[in-house]
Amino acid sequence: MSADEEAIEPATAFAALGDPIRVAVLETLADDRRSDPDEPGLAFSELRKRVGVRDSGRFRYHLEKLRGPFVEQTDDGSYRLTYAGSEVATAIVAGTYTERATLGPTDLDSDCELCGAGAVGRYDDGVLSVRCANDHRLFVWSLPPNAASGATLRELVRTATLDLYQTVETIRAGTCPDCYASVETRLEPTDGAGQPYRFRARCEACGSTLDVPAGCCLVGHPEVEALYRRHGRSIRDGYWWELEFARADAPVERVDGDETLRMSVGVGDETLRATLDDRGRVTATDVESVERE
Repeated sequence: MSADEEAIEPATAFAALGDPIRVAVLETLADDRRSDPDEPGLAFSELRKRVGVRDSGRFRYHLEKLRGPFVEQTDDGSYRLTYAGSEVATAIVAGTYTERATLGPTDLDSDCELCGAGAVGRYDDGVLSVRCANDHRLFVWSLPPNAASGATLRELVRTATLDLYQTVETIRAGTCPDCYASVETRLEPTDGAGQPYRFRARCEACGSTLDVPAGCCLVGHPEVEALYRRHGRSIRDGYWWELEFARADAPVERVDGDETLRMSVGVGDETLRATLDDRGRVTATDVESVERE
């Protein structure tokens, strides 16, 4: 935003969406962008035709209500979505504001590391939850209803896991994945079940939070990825809670006067030791081969 532009009040911006014609405009422009991503934009007459409004004056009135926050006019006079308009249109398609979906409960052919009971997954009202029969939480993540459309519970777990990895990598880089503001990260001790330290972040701009096991900080690190590949495995496949660095019993200890953490990850005949600073960044790694009895 340039210095001479004024911010629009959220209530004013969202009030502009309070009509079916205006929502149809966003959906139509989103369809146009998907069909022609290189040169998105529709002339007034074509846009009105596709939305299905015969009265030109009435249509212009509604279109003008969207201009600014959600729709912009290009140099050639056509109309296209702004960034905010694209976000709203995507949320409509994903069913974020309007749809509901339920999957499960489904047995996931996996066992709880804490008690050995079978893992059961369920998706309801935008939240995917994996717990065992003794109610130990193994995995919880939010996904829009569209993610569950036509998917099995196991496929949804995989989608959520990939989203978790991407979110952690973005936050570890200091950026909120929701609003792109700067975000502070930290490693903190916990008295609950699971790993003794958690990787936590909270965005002061939008309020988004992240609270995952400290081992999640190893996701995406090239040495960790290479360790698993050498043993015919991939971090991106399988269940997150079964990975060695995500398990509750993964060796984690404070070193260097409580300023850093050291984690050990044993895969096959190799053990990787990773040093993490207090913000969750991997600062050093070393790998050694060991004999397993």
